[in-house]
Formats: sequence, structure tokens, C-alpha cells
Amino acid sequence: MTWGLIAAALITGWLSYRHPWWRRPLGYQHPRILMYHMVPAESDHGRPRGLAVPAHRFDRQVAYLRRSGWHFATVSELLEGPILPKTVAITFDDGYADNLTSALPVLLRHKAKATVYLIADRQSPLSEGGLPDGAPLAELLSDDQVKELLDSGVVELGSHTSSHVNLANADPARCQRELIESKHTLERLFQRDVIAFAYPFGATNDSLADLAEQAGYRSAVTTQAGVPEDLDAQRFRLKRIRISGRDNMITFRIRLRIGRRR
Repeated sequence: MTWGLIAAALITGWLSYRHPWWRRPLGYQHPRILMYHMVPAESDHGRPRGLAVPAHRFDRQVAYLRRSGWHFATVSELLEGPILPKTVAITFDDGYADNLTSALPVLLRHKAKATVYLIADRQSPLSEGGLPDGAPLAELLSDDQVKELLDSGVVELGSHTSSHVNLANADPARCQRELIESKHTLERLFQRDVIAFAYPFGATNDSLADLAEQAGYRSAVTTQAGVPEDLDAQRFRLKRIRISGRDNMITFRIRLRIGRRR
């Protein structure tokens, strides 16, 4: 074998690993739940690329979904059923201000929907949230901005606890308080039923799933990669497909097909 053929084989192998187009696609009767965090404007710099999908790239992704025949739903609409084949739910964790300034115009332009999982106490430092110096990674939504998002008619409000604490490391009383108080706070502030929940850091277990149900939520999403194949049975442990700022359109399309990175 010549060095050229060896190099070609290595490149092909690397590309197949980086973009596993050859994996068997999951059936499109199973909905895809996409996980985003920040959608910074092109002029914004310094955001962590794993969590920040630039606005122009987010626009291309949502445009592709619309053009390819995907149907948009909120997470709660998925659970209400029945749903059409090729249904996708876009989700945002934490509640960053650019969800309004950058992401909402894209959603409206392409007639899409989203669920925003909001930290209820956005005024206090997130001292127990595992973030640098207890500070959020970027500016969080104000109450007025949340209301503007909700008034758009295309955004569902969900809870992400009061303080973004890792519930898997907290005692049961703290977990229960975070689940219940965040729900009540958001419902009081925004006059909306809050029935969708996202575990901070995706950390969950059987006890937390039970506590979420007891608190009055009807669904809870994790950060576990994949596609929920039984929505009702998995409603408190819903898998999602994480979309990274490092993803190009090839990677995005492959993740939609196979439900994971690799």
C-alpha cells in the first residue's frame, strides 16, 4: 500500500469517526429534543463554544428543520400527543438574555417553538450552582424579558430550580424545596402553569424523578444523549440531543438522524 493510500484511509477513518453517517438512523416516529443554552450575536466573544451556538448558525439549523419537514412542538406538547413523525422540540437551559435577543427572532422567522428552562432566582449569585465565582456564564433574562418571550406565543416556560443547584448532591429536603419553590415562583411571576422541568447539570435518579412528579411537573429533561423512544414511560428522564457551538451542519444533520454525537 502506498503512502497516499494509507493517508487516504486514515483521513476516511477519521471523518467516519467525526461524522458517523454510517450509523443506523433512529425512526422518525420518535421526536427529537434539542438542547441549547446560549445563542450569542456574531459580535459576542468569549462564550464557551460548547454551550454557545452563534445566532447565524442557530438560524441555519432552524431553517434546515423547517425546510426538511420537521414539525415544531414544545416539550409539554410532546407529552400531550399524539405527535406527527419528524417532530422536534427546541429547548434552552438556564435562561440567558440572548434567548430573547438572538434566538426568538429566529424562532419567529421560521415559525418554530421552544421551551425555556428558567432559573427562578436570577437576582442572587448562583453560589451553589457550580458556576465560576457563583456567577452565570452570561447575562440572564430579566423578568420583563421573560414576559416578552412568553408574549411571543411560541415559548413555553419551564423550571430549572431556584438556584441551579446539583440536585444529585443535595439532601431530599433541599431537592423538594428547589423543585416546589421554583415552580411556585415562576407561576406567580409570569401567570403561567409551569409543568416542565430540567435537572441542573442533567443529574437525576429515581428519587429525583419521583420528587419532580410529586412537585406537580409533568415532564423532566436530562442531559443524557439520545432520543426518547417511549415518551410516557420516560417522561421524567427525557433524553436530549446536545447542540454545540462546535457543530457544523453535517454534524447537526447526523445528530438528528442517530440521536447522539457518535
